[in-house]
Amino acid sequence: MIRYLLKTALRHVVHRKYFSLLNVIGFSMAFATSLIIFFYVIFEYSFDSHHEKAATVYRVEVGDQVIYKGTTAQLLKDRIPEIKNASTLSPYAGQVLVHPTQPDNIYAGRVFQADSAISKMLTFDVLIGDLDAAFIDKSKIAIDDEAALQLFGSTSVIGKMVQVNYGREMEICAVYEAFPSNSTFSPVGFMSIKQNASRFERSESSFLTFLEIEPHLVTDELNQRMEDIINAEFNDEVSIHLRALKDVHFAEKVNYEYAKITKRSTVDLFLFIAFLVLIISVINYYNFKCGIMPTREKNFFVQEVNGAKLMHIRLTLLFEGLIVCVLAAIMAYILVELFSSSQLSELVPFDLKEFSLSDRVLMLSAICISAAIISVLLPTGFRFADTLLDKYRTSTSRSFISMRGVLMTFQFVASLVLIISSIVIYQQKQFLLNYDTGIVSNNVISFPLSGKIKSNLESFTSELENSAHITDVTYAAHGPSNTMMGWGRTIDGEQASFYVWPVAENFLSFFEVKVLNGRDYSTNLLDDNKFIFNQAAIDKYSWEHKLNKKFPTFEGEADLIGFCENFHYASLHHTVDPMCFWLNRKRCNMAFVKYSGSLPVVLEHIESCFKAISPSHMFDYGFVDDTYQAYYKSEMRLFKLISFFSFIALLITAIGITGLVTIITQRHVKEIGIRKANGARIYDILKLLNRKISYTIAIAFVISVPLVWYLMELWMNNFIVHTTIHWYYFLLGGICVWLLAILVTLRQTWKAASQNPIKALRYE
Repeated sequence: MIRYLLKTALRHVVHRKYFSLLNVIGFSMAFATSLIIFFYVIFEYSFDSHHEKAATVYRVEVGDQVIYKGTTAQLLKDRIPEIKNASTLSPYAGQVLVHPTQPDNIYAGRVFQADSAISKMLTFDVLIGDLDAAFIDKSKIAIDDEAALQLFGSTSVIGKMVQVNYGREMEICAVYEAFPSNSTFSPVGFMSIKQNASRFERSESSFLTFLEIEPHLVTDELNQRMEDIINAEFNDEVSIHLRALKDVHFAEKVNYEYAKITKRSTVDLFLFIAFLVLIISVINYYNFKCGIMPTREKNFFVQEVNGAKLMHIRLTLLFEGLIVCVLAAIMAYILVELFSSSQLSELVPFDLKEFSLSDRVLMLSAICISAAIISVLLPTGFRFADTLLDKYRTSTSRSFISMRGVLMTFQFVASLVLIISSIVIYQQKQFLLNYDTGIVSNNVISFPLSGKIKSNLESFTSELENSAHITDVTYAAHGPSNTMMGWGRTIDGEQASFYVWPVAENFLSFFEVKVLNGRDYSTNLLDDNKFIFNQAAIDKYSWEHKLNKKFPTFEGEADLIGFCENFHYASLHHTVDPMCFWLNRKRCNMAFVKYSGSLPVVLEHIESCFKAISPSHMFDYGFVDDTYQAYYKSEMRLFKLISFFSFIALLITAIGITGLVTIITQRHVKEIGIRKANGARIYDILKLLNRKISYTIAIAFVISVPLVWYLMELWMNNFIVHTTIHWYYFLLGGICVWLLAILVTLRQTWKAASQNPIKALRYE
């Protein structure tokens, strides 16, 4: 029986090869798209799953920030018996590892300071050496295998030395396997927190706290106990939130964040798109099935009269769907392979090759079978017994045509939502790239300094300024960044948190940042170790009266000499928080050069000055403008992905329209012939055949406008500032979809409208 049903289904698929081909193409694109998105969703939701205790490790968030005092972990561990382990971390130990004798051989990445408890909470795959020694011995460091291979060409590096931030040399005591790409943080090295004496200072709040607690014990009552302990110990008034390590990746609106963050809403949006594309392809199959059903009804009725049960007929339809879906799945697999080996793979933030062949086959099989079953379960609107009496035109036509119209409207709504969203996201992307950040960042080259240049900074600056094309030079610890040094201090009994940016004396004037109150730094060497805060510090802490007061630093105290205007030192996802510009040349690791004229000439001059002092160090430059643009990499990727999937959805919709119009024109051949015989023009026939498509798009447009408006308003709320959603974005999207639909239908309808009416009247 199964063999017979399979042969019957295959015969029907081959017999209607035109519609079968359209279905295979539509399903294959939908399957490939959904497979890529499903793997993306799995990747995002599996962050930190490689840590065996990911569900029991929690990050302590104090108020709206992730940093607090260095003794918090031990304090909570001593007072709360439910806590199994507690660890203190500092993410600010370093941002680059350097080969001790080859300064041009560097490996960029964060170095963490931590205690030995972290090795009991996170899962380390130690390849060689003693990991715990890095947390106990202040002279040792553990690095990952990728850093070892980059710096030394081998993982057998135990006992070798490595520099952290071109500074202190550390002995390598262990090499561990680098954390996978779906990790919220991937330190390239771990050092002992014992090196950081400030962790015991009660006025210092720049440390991370991680706790190991069983999930069922994490309650509001536990949070309240923690708050009471911390507030009593530090005479503070803070709220405590415990965020599971597995959820850190989706943390939003948390200050001083160090981890890789993705918006959960963005991941869910793509999951929605995957189902949307699949639904569109299933609707196409359903519409084709309903369209050709009248030509098959008599065949089904004869089978029923000859004893075939309704179950057998439905199984035949199921096998047809499975055959089409299997062919589509094979083609989808090929499409995914082509995608992963092309530049399009850069659209997704993970490597598709991380998912094995079995993963792909299993996922495609699940998608394929689900699509086939859903396609068969959808009602056709026919009763087999009515076919001999030709009742389907009067008794059931309205029901299934109405259903088909609803589904076609849904297709257009989905297409309009995607295409209009692409337009809005593109406009927001352009708005971000062109937004005035408050500093002059164009024509500014940035590059890291070597140790030799740092010790000869004055002569290096003089050589640079000898070129007529270089107008100014300054230095800072780093460029604009979302992850700057965060300090927590107790100032006159008040707990305050702010970012710290070590800079040179002309940094603010270089970037044309205006000093509002007090004074700017002077070139006098006695003016070292001074603070200038931004306007946000005044707004948050009312510090305008603290001019010339002393603030605590790592190295004693510093005088507050002025306040400057705000500017966006990070992306527009973040508010402008209190920022301290710290005059401290010792911590300046980055040079900034403002130029005019020929860029190649400028770069050649800078490199010659650089190599004259540090010939063995690599000259690696960038542009400050590019730094700001890099902040919106996720938005650019989102725009490209939405646009790509919108194109796929439109293409699948176009395939559906092509097949549907073919069916409609075939069923109206005689009507067209009669109308033409009675004097109807080709224009009248085209208008008649295309009118329903236009009406459907108009209805879909009315539905999609408020839906897109709502979704885009939610998305825009992720930014501090954003563009206006103009009415013509919707009009442009509607026109695009309408033109596509008309162009798709025009070929079929023109052929039907222009044929000889004699042939049409003889058509059967």
